[in-house]
Amino acid sequence: MRAILILTLIFILTSCTGTVRKMINNADYDYNVAIKKFDEAIQRNSNNANLYQSRSLANLLLENYDSALSDINKSIELNSNSHAAAKKSINFNCRGLIYHHQGKDNLAILDFDKSIELNNKNNTAFVNKGNSLFCLKDTGAAINQLENSFKYFHGFAKQPIYLYLGFIYAQSDNYIQASNCFDKLKWKDERLKKVFPCKICKPCYPFTFEEYNRIKSKTKN
Repeated sequence: MRAILILTLIFILTSCTGTVRKMINNADYDYNVAIKKFDEAIQRNSNNANLYQSRSLANLLLENYDSALSDINKSIELNSNSHAAAKKSINFNCRGLIYHHQGKDNLAILDFDKSIELNNKNNTAFVNKGNSLFCLKDTGAAINQLENSFKYFHGFAKQPIYLYLGFIYAQSDNYIQASNCFDKLKWKDERLKKVFPCKICKPCYPFTFEEYNRIKSKTKN
């Protein structure tokens, strides 16, 4: 794997099932068990877009990318006539993540753009696009993407953006800007503490507390 995974489920699947919550919150959870549960649920209700999306997540966590892509495409198909833009936005954000994991960041960016078009309040789509731009070595565009996204969000929704932006500035050796971003993080908020280690977004840079502390120490020297 290019890196460990993270946040998307913490911020985008706000109405997830109990099984999905277990996948997110329990590092030792057996994702194969989750897939079996979703298989059984889909047999009972084969037209439920959320079930395919959830099974897609489980397959993504197992690095079964072809299966994950097949499931999210089915979810997109089932949601095609839905008027719920937020649900469609999540679908395209999830497919973008799968493409990103496959190293197809140009395709990923197209889906992140579609996700943002459908719902410009989906902060993870902004973050994920910035990450894919950085993976394509377009650092300036990645920074601009994240800096420009702040205007759409308030309160805690800005936190993952500060976090990613800080790491990207650090990878560009701009430790002062990185530290400024990190200083805005509210570590007393339990939601932010769930960001480490990364489980979903697969950043193209070290994404650990050790790296965070190393970057912070740079500005103290």
